[in-house]
Order: sequence, then C-alpha cells, then structure tokens
Amino acid sequence: MKSLYENFTLTPDNIIDFANNGHILLRGVVKKSDVDTYRPFIAEKMKEIEQQSLPLSQREDTYKRAFLQYMNLWKYETIKKFILAKRFAGIAAALLQTKNVRLYYDSALYKEPGGDATPIHVDPFLINPHKVITMWMPLINFDEGLKSLQFLTGSHKLFEDGNSSIRTINKAIRRNLPMANYEDMEVGDATFHIGSIVHGAPYNPTKKMREVLTVTYYADGENLKTTNGNKILESHLVDFFPGLKPGDLAKSKNNPLIL
Repeated sequence: MKSLYENFTLTPDNIIDFANNGHILLRGVVKKSDVDTYRPFIAEKMKEIEQQSLPLSQREDTYKRAFLQYMNLWKYETIKKFILAKRFAGIAAALLQTKNVRLYYDSALYKEPGGDATPIHVDPFLINPHKVITMWMPLINFDEGLKSLQFLTGSHKLFEDGNSSIRTINKAIRRNLPMANYEDMEVGDATFHIGSIVHGAPYNPTKKMREVLTVTYYADGENLKTTNGNKILESHLVDFFPGLKPGDLAKSKNNPLIL
C-alpha cells in the first residue's frame, strides 16, 4: 500500500483547468490492486444498507431512488488507511491551492440497476464551498453505459455565499453552460470537483451496480458558517463537527488533518 503515501504529480494545466472548469478527471490516481483490496469491505457495508432499504420500486423519496449511501467509513480500521490516504489529500490540497486539508466526510454511493438520476444540485456545506473539494472514485470500471457525475462546467463561478443553490442552478442554465461527464472511467481513476459546482448524475440503465467512493475535504483553517435553519447543515454540525458551533474553527475529532 506504499502508493497511498506517494505523491500524485499534477501539471500546471491540471490546476488551471480545475480552476476554470470546477472539475477534473485524473487517470491512475491509485492502483487497481489497492482499490480491489478495500472494495469488499465497502461492499459488505453497502449490503447492510441494501438489506435495510425498501425495494427500489417502493421508494418514494427522489434521493432514495437515486442511490444507496453509507457515510463515515473512515472510522473503521479496515478501511481508514485508504480513506485518509495522503495521496488523495495531496491532490485535493493542490487543486484547492492550499497547504493542508482536513476531512469533511466520506461516503460510499451505490446506484442500483434502474436507479433514478440524481437531480442537479449544489451540495450544502458548513464551510465556504469554494474551499471544499470532493474526490469521486469508481470501484468498478465504467462500461456498458455506466457514467460519472455530470457537471455544469464553470457554474462554481456563479455561486455566491448566502444565496440559494437554486439561484446558482438557474443562472447556470440561463447561461447555457456546457454539461460534462466522463463515461470511460476505470478502477483507479477519479474525478475531483469544487464544492460550489452544480452537478448531478444520470440514471443507471445497466444491470450493474454503480459503485463509487467519495471523500470530501476542506482547506485547513476555515471557520464554520451559520446553518440558517437548514436541516441538512444542522445535521452536519452534529455529525461532522461535534462540539462546535457556527463561527468556530472547523476542527473537531471528526476532521482529521490528513495533509
């Protein structure tokens, strides 16, 4: 597992492209053998979620029809080393153009065969979203019609803190920003996207489970924003920043400094 501690070389063009587009595909971020080592553990946890969920046809909630989710895998010793790999965090820090990053959360996302599309949205964060970045890594090869996230390229530049995500989405649509996705990702590849970008995911038309691991980071030294009564952000405060309140330095026991 030495490769998890080695630096991944980014080019100056990678940094520029990410700043301009808000997303980037990087090939060979990690060895396939490393992914294959940890994939069975993730699959085991996702099987628990699948067994607890209603059949797809009986779910009414849009997001529950779109994917199955398991969060905070990093707390398990069997996969902690992979989630908190300095190789991944180094890429995140370089793209954010910051020295150090902390963990916001990790999440396994499985889109079942026939699973609905994930509507375009901007993820809610208690941190300035321009200082947040997510790695999105497939655990299987994307073939037979499996697709990556879709990004409204450049939409992160339209995001203004304090405004609703709907406003950003509407601006992006009115400006007819191009939609980008990556259809041919392989095990070991990963996309990275900025926290303020508009994105979603197509439905799964295949007979295969779309297996993905995500890790979300933020620049060290950021302070927590107010929740403004947002129920999701209130849950973030409890789950990801225990013991802290808005205005505090974003640094809790659940936010290890990775790099």
